Amino acid sequence: MLLAAWNWIESHSQLVAAAVALLAFLVAISQAAFARAHNRTSVRPYLSLDKHTTQGAGFGGRALPALEITLRNAGLGPAVIVSASMSKNFGQYVPIREAETIKMCDELLKAPIPKAVTHELRRDMILAKDEKITLLGFESKTPEQGTALYESLRSFSFQAKIYYKSLHGELFLLDNCDKYSRNKRVLQIFGVVVSSHHRAELNAFGAQI
Repeated sequence: MLLAAWNWIESHSQLVAAAVALLAFLVAISQAAFARAHNRTSVRPYLSLDKHTTQGAGFGGRALPALEITLRNAGLGPAVIVSASMSKNFGQYVPIREAETIKMCDELLKAPIPKAVTHELRRDMILAKDEKITLLGFESKTPEQGTALYESLRSFSFQAKIYYKSLHGELFLLDNCDKYSRNKRVLQIFGVVVSSHHRAELNAFGAQI
């Protein structure tokens, strides 16, 4: 049987050579695809939105409230901001720009106004690996400010939708519209976003930041 198989191979040498070449080509393609996937994964960003409520040491030993909402890149590579919008108490979404953030603070905070820290997001802004920025922060310095801040934050909730991409062009969405922040990859075909909903949000807010 082995002799018959060898005779068949010799008589069909061109066919065997073509099959070996095709197999080598398929192996090379699979190795290249694996290398590309590894390269994408090795620099893939991961944004997280965190809310921290703290009690600082105040006057006379009284604890004063503070709030900080931070955006952090917990991934393996830089994140490039594409579009960013925010909402207060599940209301209308607006761009995460300085003017809109200040307006939100004016509508939210009761007098006496505590110290406020804001940070806007710009299109093509890069958030490096392990970098963290404060999107919104409030810190009371007096008992009166602490009481006002506590009352202001009793029914306050913050929502954000942030589209960002990796260095390889992969597009992601950070959305904390429910209890937990969620990251998901946005499907693209030849660089075009498939979902009409995502395209509408990108067109609405991407040009405004």
